Amino acid sequence: MPHRRDFRVQGAVGVGTQYFIETKVKQITVDRLAPKDLTKTTPSSLLAPNITKAKMPFLVVVTPNIPADKKDEFLGAWPQVKEDIAKQPGVIGVAGGHVINENGTPVTDFKFLQTITFESAADDKAFAESAWIKEREEQFKASPGGEPRVKKFETGPLPGEKPKTFTQFCFIDVADESKHEEAKQAWMDLVAALGQTVHFGGKSVDGGQSTGLGILGWDSDDEAKAAWTKPEAQAALQKYQGFGKSIGVMVKLDV
Repeated sequence: MPHRRDFRVQGAVGVGTQYFIETKVKQITVDRLAPKDLTKTTPSSLLAPNITKAKMPFLVVVTPNIPADKKDEFLGAWPQVKEDIAKQPGVIGVAGGHVINENGTPVTDFKFLQTITFESAADDKAFAESAWIKEREEQFKASPGGEPRVKKFETGPLPGEKPKTFTQFCFIDVADESKHEEAKQAWMDLVAALGQTVHFGGKSVDGGQSTGLGILGWDSDDEAKAAWTKPEAQAALQKYQGFGKSIGVMVKLDV
């Protein structure tokens, strides 16, 4: 599995017995989908089931810092939080789930990863400035947790296939920015060695360390483990890791 590193993504914070999504986060910018047949919708995508080909969505990846004694409260509140966020104007997808392993190593502490997809940058801005959010600003400030980290990525088109329960977010800090395209090709070779046909990814665009993102879907954790241990996958992984430090975060999505 990818080389381990500490990667936390900014976002959700606890609000008493309820948790809401911190909107002052950076977004993953998704490239415009194919311009043809703009009136038609794609099939349910990995993270945005209502996306249309005419839209340029923004995907927010959120990893809340949840104190151990707040785990049950968070899980109890999440379904309603997910429903409430999904109802907000401009939101076209909300997903989340437990982080079950990092680089194939089981995660013993409770970790949760969430995603929110907006139709456009303007919709994200409107969400951040909405009355719904402003009503919760003081709650955000008083919540436990601390400041996680966030990165913004520009990605390719979202796949149209139905999401799989086990979704793997793979990040790599590219040591030499000039070799990003080579790192991208190494990732594509790794994807092929893993036997994956549906995937997407991108490149950070918010300055600082250049980070690549790749997202894979699996039917089970065991399927993923078997794929990663294949000799051809290990060889491709070694080449991929030569471009920088990486981590793979497996999430069991509530889809």
